Amino acid sequence: MGWMNPMEWIGGPQAWFGVLGLTMIEILVGLANVVFIAILANEFPAAQRNRARLFGLGVMLLMRLWPLAQGLDWPVKFLNRSQLSVGPYEYTGQHLLLMAGSVLVLSLLFQGARSGWRIWKGAPDPADSGGGAGLRAVLVLFQILALNAVFAARSVVTASAMASRVEVAMAAMLAAFWFLLRLSRPLARVAGTSPWQMTAWTALLVFANRMDWA
Repeated sequence: MGWMNPMEWIGGPQAWFGVLGLTMIEILVGLANVVFIAILANEFPAAQRNRARLFGLGVMLLMRLWPLAQGLDWPVKFLNRSQLSVGPYEYTGQHLLLMAGSVLVLSLLFQGARSGWRIWKGAPDPADSGGGAGLRAVLVLFQILALNAVFAARSVVTASAMASRVEVAMAAMLAAFWFLLRLSRPLARVAGTSPWQMTAWTALLVFANRMDWA
């Protein structure tokens, strides 16, 4: 994937169609990422949730743009090559990312169901109690980073496969991010106030995650 002449970018209809198509796919791939960030941000005290959400979204964008800016093809090679051998079994990068993503998604499903049950019962939010806040914040930030890494790998591989030029992929990433950024605030409100919708979203995205990586 290389850089194109600026005049090709401005005047080439294929590039613009490529941006439009890839933007729609990146929105679908990134939607699960944004919902999970909203769920994780609710683990912070109420006053810090917006900052945690914006931090997660910022990391989400950087983890997508940096490999593309380098013009790297390593994500495709990483996914298709054997990365781990256990006895007679060979595991490619795709297998490893699928396993890591499944563990993260299942942990988020548990967190979403637990938070939904707490809200339904009207129990106080443990994030506002102050007990173990520092350790909880570190663990949640680690989850956000790991989650973004898994989704970013999938996103970059998709962009590398569909776009032959760096500019097309980066423009699609930025357009999708702009849309998802505007969508993230109402999604965060739903995740924080509606336990049944939150749990349903999480369960649906668990299924979507499995289908997307299959």
